[in-house]
Amino acid sequence: MPCFCHLDRCHHVTGAVTRLLVLSLLLSLSLGVHGDVGKGVVSSVAGQLKITEIMYNPPVDGVDFIEFQNTGLAPLDVSGVHFSEGLLYTFPEGTTLAAGAFYVLAADGARFSTRYPGVTLDDVYQNGLNNDEDRLTVDTASGTPFFSLRYEDETPWPPAADGLGFSLVLRDAAADEDDPVSWRASGQPGGSPGAVDVADPIGAVLINEALTHTDAPQLDGIEIHNPTTATVDLRGWYLTDDRSVPQKARIPDSAEYLLGPGGFTVINETVFRDAPGTADGMALPGFALSASGGEDVYLFSATGSEGRLTGYGHGYAIGGAENGVTFGRYVAGDGTGISWPRR
Repeated sequence: MPCFCHLDRCHHVTGAVTRLLVLSLLLSLSLGVHGDVGKGVVSSVAGQLKITEIMYNPPVDGVDFIEFQNTGLAPLDVSGVHFSEGLLYTFPEGTTLAAGAFYVLAADGARFSTRYPGVTLDDVYQNGLNNDEDRLTVDTASGTPFFSLRYEDETPWPPAADGLGFSLVLRDAAADEDDPVSWRASGQPGGSPGAVDVADPIGAVLINEALTHTDAPQLDGIEIHNPTTATVDLRGWYLTDDRSVPQKARIPDSAEYLLGPGGFTVINETVFRDAPGTADGMALPGFALSASGGEDVYLFSATGSEGRLTGYGHGYAIGGAENGVTFGRYVAGDGTGISWPRR
């Protein structure tokens, strides 16, 4: 209903303006708006600034890099944010990242530009990334840690990121960055610094059991399990006893290796030792499992006649075993797969 009283109208307008000013002040306080860095720019980096990709052990023609992303919905002032563990780097004063924007750091600017032509490199860091394991902790400008992870070159961390050309990619900005299951290998060799990495939709099949010590007529063998709800085509994938050398034996082109949901299949030494197949026209060396242990059992995804790796891998190191005793996988309380000898 219209208000015809000038005093009433003035009271209504003044009250509305007051409420808007109060709401604006509360919003500014909650977002941490800096008046000197631009309208809508927030300074609360915790929960918004994330490391989203890490190339820690590149191949010989590659280069270490780290990718940050502002995963929030507003521009973010990252001035003074710095590493307190791992690398040596501090974001320069006045650095603001737009919502969704990336910020890429590398160990060597020239090598990065050669390997990734056209990709913007924002800066270089000092101290370097360890090739096997490292703790990376990022602090606010005032010295409060807000992002920390320790990557490793052992299961359950993705094996394809350990010197095989792939990077580590954070699966979800909301995930726990210090949990290995929050990370996957990049969707393509070299990763995707400065851009969203598109995952290759590969079924997460598992090395479930390994028999490494047998006498004839029993055969050494590796059991693979598909815990997913979709069929996974294992044909052309690799098996190996050395995670740093995936291309030792290929799974044959046979219908039995179209592994259905919940399915199991066993590949024995007549395949991975005696008939390891080829990749890109070259014979593969094959391998034999050792009864005394000290080796790996790993599975790697691959595609095409050339046997190009596609980033997925699973397996574990094994020790010595008694005759006829297998190594099996069980799920520990932290969700990781652990092997142990069982009958």
